[in-house]
Amino acid sequence: MFVAENLRKHAAARGLTQIDICRITGIPKPAMSNYFNGHNEPSIKRVKAIAEALDVPMSALVKDDIPSKNRKSPRLKNLPLREAAMLMGKTVQFVKEALQQGLFPWGFAVKIDDEWQYHISPKAFFEYLKTIS
Repeated sequence: MFVAENLRKHAAARGLTQIDICRITGIPKPAMSNYFNGHNEPSIKRVKAIAEALDVPMSALVKDDIPSKNRKSPRLKNLPLREAAMLMGKTVQFVKEALQQGLFPWGFAVKIDDEWQYHISPKAFFEYLKTIS
């Protein structure tokens, strides 16, 4: 999930305005304004472009890296397959099959009564993303 507060924080830390990021990425100002205000979430392609412009890993924009004392909701215990696939630029089926084969260090699949159940550790997943971005 894209976190607008993280976008604002990283932009401010680098002294960049919305207009600066628009110029660097080519993303139109109305779209960027919606991302800054949390009204819309950018596509994975745009998250990547924004992360590159801010010189941060994509995980800095898509996970909540705000200190836990400022949290209002409990931590996510299982990252949804759809989100993991989107963040990796892969299909849900690809992620499912890889988890079933035990290919990723951040999750696993268990077959119960002919149905697969999946678990993706958000912490391990985002750590993994940092290593590949």
